[in-house]
Amino acid sequence: MKICYIFIILKQCESIHFHVCGFEEKLEVFQASIKSIIADRDVNNDKLKLLSNEIHGLGIKSNSKLRKLEHELSIYNEALEKSLDKIERYSNLLSSKNSHSRESLNEAAHHAKGDKTQSSKDKMYRNLVPRFLVPDNIYNIGFTAVIGTHKEHLAIHQSIIFENVQTNEGLGYNSSSGVFKASVSGLYYFSVVIMSHATEDIETEIVKNGFPIASTYSGDSTTWNAGTQSTVLHLNVGDSVYIRIYNNPTVNDGNVRVFGYGWSSFSGIRISH
Repeated sequence: MKICYIFIILKQCESIHFHVCGFEEKLEVFQASIKSIIADRDVNNDKLKLLSNEIHGLGIKSNSKLRKLEHELSIYNEALEKSLDKIERYSNLLSSKNSHSRESLNEAAHHAKGDKTQSSKDKMYRNLVPRFLVPDNIYNIGFTAVIGTHKEHLAIHQSIIFENVQTNEGLGYNSSSGVFKASVSGLYYFSVVIMSHATEDIETEIVKNGFPIASTYSGDSTTWNAGTQSTVLHLNVGDSVYIRIYNNPTVNDGNVRVFGYGWSSFSGIRISH
């Protein structure tokens, strides 16, 4: 009987041991799962921190760009306000001048001789008002340019370039090509001075739109010499004037030299409408 009881107890112990072992295995699996979850949580936390830092950095950059744009907009608005203020003051000034000019002209017409008719007064008014409203120097055009270093090896019909510009009102003269181009039509005066080297001869010509207008000669058998020429031309918008070597092979043999250092010059000025 005792043996049977002991046997039963042993069987129960084996069963308990079996269940305990199974529980330990499950516990180990559960602990491994917990560790995996904790590891995943740490990784996710790191990713979250990295993402948070990136978002924070983007926010700082966006705020910086926004502040910069706001600053630029403020500067632009300030400049715009100043420009509008200048325009308003200039408009008021012009309005005041125009009003004053009309009052002066009306007063002058009122004190004119009694035999002047109303039509003559109106004509005087029409003639004088534009002269006051439009400055006389609005179409001032003129230039002077000289040669710097000597020009050598010039061939027939080759343009002479006066590269050192002294005056260029209206920006009609091109120092790279040596050509003056009219931006406003009118009557123009041109002059040229060409100095030759000692014992050498030079013949040049003033050219308008490719056609020769007037010629110059410079030469001396013993020393330097300068030839001059001038002309008055009516130019339309786009017409060009320049100086080139004259077509005379007996003098201009294809190896012409022009003396520089300010001794040779090309000038032009608009003198009338």
